[in-house]
Amino acid sequence: MPNVLRRTFVLAMALLLATAQPIVASTFVVPPPGKRPLNIGQFSAAIASMPATRVAALNQLLANANILDIQHMFNEHQLSATELTIYYLQRIQHFDVDNLNSVTELNPDVLTIAAQLDAERARGLLRGPLHGTVALLKDNIGTGDKLHNTAGARALQYAQSDRDAFAVRQLREAGVIILGKASPTEFANWVSDDMPSGYSAVGGQVVHPYGRSFDPWG
Repeated sequence: MPNVLRRTFVLAMALLLATAQPIVASTFVVPPPGKRPLNIGQFSAAIASMPATRVAALNQLLANANILDIQHMFNEHQLSATELTIYYLQRIQHFDVDNLNSVTELNPDVLTIAAQLDAERARGLLRGPLHGTVALLKDNIGTGDKLHNTAGARALQYAQSDRDAFAVRQLREAGVIILGKASPTEFANWVSDDMPSGYSAVGGQVVHPYGRSFDPWG
């Protein structure tokens, strides 16, 4: 995938969490044996710290927001990178866990990174128009951090990259917060001719946010 398209994809994944209004929030997805559980519990205190009234307000602010809108909110002190990150974690907990099943792993250092970027902004050090925004990466894009790089395959469930992929390095340098990994179709759907789109042994079956009748694709 060309670098420009890859960057567009990972940013679109982040915006999806802010804009999609799933209609399957009450549907339980049965995980496959051996599915990696999503460790959302490590962020329970941070998620609980955001009042329901603030979540509702951010739902309104971010429903149709693009990156430029989010930067304006940052500049007007209506939002911080830390709060934006917690908001996305809250949405993952509410919509994704045992439901949409699209996120396979979360970066345990994400709140520390967000706080560092907020501190840079407070000192007037902006890396560019993506500073403090949040992205999920498909789980076949290498990151040189605590995240794994499995391509959805059980054989690679403990695999980790020794460095960031070129696109990831550029995103970090631009101030993008890597929230975690999104579940791909295993090995980009090269395993068999009849594998369901969005299924992997590590992540299970991803559900399209607008209903099970829609194909989640890769």
